[in-house]
Amino acid sequence: TYDVFNPQQQSWPTISNVISINDFVGWGYPGVKRNCMDYAKAQIGKKGYQISNYGAVGQTFQIYREQTGVNNSNLVSGLSYLKYALSNGIPVIVGINDAPGHPGNADQSTDHFIVIVGMGSDNNGNYFTFYDNASGSSSLGASPSNKLYYNSTTGTISGTSATPYASGLTYTITQIRKSKLKWNIY
Repeated sequence: TYDVFNPQQQSWPTISNVISINDFVGWGYPGVKRNCMDYAKAQIGKKGYQISNYGAVGQTFQIYREQTGVNNSNLVSGLSYLKYALSNGIPVIVGINDAPGHPGNADQSTDHFIVIVGMGSDNNGNYFTFYDNASGSSSLGASPSNKLYYNSTTGTISGTSATPYASGLTYTITQIRKSKLKWNIY
């Protein structure tokens, strides 16, 4: 359980990246299947976490759908979880919409997956920092310019990535997936 975070009524915290750039898992990383979800899973695995089950109740916050826009209730729950997770050093996999249509994901909106690693504020507003594992270069995939800004009017969380994959694309968070500790079974 965690406290409700409402950025309309509470200050936006600054939380440094919870994964070191030295632990960036980029495209072509040995032993990882070449798709964005598997790279994102390997990325949070560097901190000892794994992704929760998509279909399990309360494990995925579907905050945006291309067809219907922002779900405000899920948005508040998702923002609350992100603040809690980052405050506790936990990276979080999120789904991204970056173009009309989708490649077959169940929510019919998610095109790509990235890892949220921090949050803060600058002259452009309140944002989340992220690692985009679509790049094999840590200077691009873990670039300090990889920021998704929270729009308090629309409820969307959008921004751009320094990776060549994302050239000219706007990333909008569609879903927030809870992270859970990995269990080692001997």
